[in-house]
Amino acid sequence: MLVGRLPPPCIRGVAHTGPAKMAPSLAATNTLCNSRVLKLVEQPGDDESWAAITGRGSFDQESLRCYYTTVVRLDSHLNGCMKWADAFAVGLPDAVHKTVILAAELHDIGKADPRFQAWLRGGNPIKPDELIAKSGRTGQSAAAVERARTLAGYPKRARHELLSVALIQNSGAVFDDIDFDLLLHLVGSHHGRCRPFAPVVEDTKPLNVLYGGWQASSDHQLERVGSGVCDRFWRLTRRYGWYGLAYLEALVRLADCRQSEAEQNHA
Repeated sequence: MLVGRLPPPCIRGVAHTGPAKMAPSLAATNTLCNSRVLKLVEQPGDDESWAAITGRGSFDQESLRCYYTTVVRLDSHLNGCMKWADAFAVGLPDAVHKTVILAAELHDIGKADPRFQAWLRGGNPIKPDELIAKSGRTGQSAAAVERARTLAGYPKRARHELLSVALIQNSGAVFDDIDFDLLLHLVGSHHGRCRPFAPVVEDTKPLNVLYGGWQASSDHQLERVGSGVCDRFWRLTRRYGWYGLAYLEALVRLADCRQSEAEQNHA
């Protein structure tokens, strides 16, 4: 279960305080996403509400085609995304421009999880220096993909982008002249999650994942309320505005899409 603080009423979206307004919001939420339960709890004497989210969201903004197109090396994919992001971010303030480019360069490093790599290869283990971003197994059915995930031992519904965030946070690297909060958010949200909640994933056999000189546990626990994911989203929303933050997210996601499209067309 996740528990997170909602923003002030002036910038609140579908969630509203007060019993009269709560029911329609919950009805709409359950209609759109019946696998997610949203509960608002009024705090007597407090002008804020709290939300608890259980289960998982059904707004999966990707498909099997994201991973199963043609074999693409991870470093090649990231370099290509970085170039697209550089072009799309032209005209932004320098620090924001650099942040968007860096987010595109790092967004998929969580795919370095050996189990994810094995999944892309049909469940077969791989060598650490053979990281790929996408698989060439284009003819596989959903059932075959699921069998490969099981063989690889990759946790069901695990999110590579959250591991990317964990690797960046634990890197100890000094990122000058960028918005570090924005970097973490753009990486974590590039498949539509962490706005504000990170999905809950049970990793019963966690690994210490390495990428270059960086390392992080696959059991990063970024879904917890104290992880900073939720607070960072609202902080950035106040900093850049609803549309501004969504626009910056779109730049990274579009760079990813354009690079993937180019890779598929080239194949």
